[in-house]
Amino acid sequence: MESTERWTTKKPSSSSLRDKELQRIKSLAVVSVLNKTFADTEPSQVISKRSSELNFSTELQGKYQESLKQLAAAKEQNDHQSQLLLLQEALVQALSEQIDYLTFENEKLLMQRPQLEQEDTVRSIRQTLDTLVHDDWQDQLASVHSRLEETERRIGSVERAAHDLQQETQAQTVCIETKVETLMDRLKEKEDMVDKLYYEQQLSSLFPQPSSSSRSSLHSTSSHGQKPATARLKSIPAPAPPPSAPLPPIPTHPVENIPVIASRHMSISSRPVSSTFSEPVVSQVYYKEFTEQLQQRLSMSKEMDDLSLWTPNDYDEIQRKIESKDWLEDQQKGAFWKGMKKKLRV
Repeated sequence: MESTERWTTKKPSSSSLRDKELQRIKSLAVVSVLNKTFADTEPSQVISKRSSELNFSTELQGKYQESLKQLAAAKEQNDHQSQLLLLQEALVQALSEQIDYLTFENEKLLMQRPQLEQEDTVRSIRQTLDTLVHDDWQDQLASVHSRLEETERRIGSVERAAHDLQQETQAQTVCIETKVETLMDRLKEKEDMVDKLYYEQQLSSLFPQPSSSSRSSLHSTSSHGQKPATARLKSIPAPAPPPSAPLPPIPTHPVENIPVIASRHMSISSRPVSSTFSEPVVSQVYYKEFTEQLQQRLSMSKEMDDLSLWTPNDYDEIQRKIESKDWLEDQQKGAFWKGMKKKLRV
């Protein structure tokens, strides 16, 4: 535009050119100032406008967010209030049902009150009966315990009595064994005597004597054989029970017909006698054997009479004898001397 003006206008003078140049410079300066002013004001307005728009939009967005939050809180509060209303309705319904139930139960209890009183009475009676039964059982148990203790004491006394009886039995066994040994010794002596007589008979058979001397010896022997029996019969013992076996009869038949008997010891009748024995000698031998057997039976009967049956009244005396120290030894000594007296008597 300036170039077009510069070509269209006439060439002025130097002053006018100067003035025009100045004018032109002034105008350019004014234009530049205006342009600068307009250039400076327009961006600031745009920026301020934009910042105001941004601030407004931010404010609107904040209000929108706040309104959304308030709306959510209001909705949540509404839901909470609705739940509370539902819970209140359920609570009111439950309370009403409970009130109805309690009212019904109270009416039922009022109707059942006499029955409950009767049940309480029955329960108290049962408790009383249980207490009485318990006391009764305790009394019975105490009586049973006392009976058991008494039974144990009796058992102990019976055991002591059995022990005492056992000791007494042992003492009696020792005494009986002593008596049996004495009898065995006497039997042995009898056997020795029989053997001696048998030996004498054998000698007499080897050396025969005249008939007169044999008669005199027979008379003396028979009198000698009867002497111990009569001596023993001086003090006649008490009547004894009959023997289990009868006494052997006086033999009258010959010696050859008598069988030989095997026993513990051979008697005169069972020993083989020579056929050369004379009849008086045989009669003498058989008569002597008969008298010896009779004497043995009488002595055994007397020993049986000396024995006495045990009675319960003798328990105290036996107990005193057992308690003494030398009772058993005295019994053994008495049995020994009794056996020795019998041996000496034979």
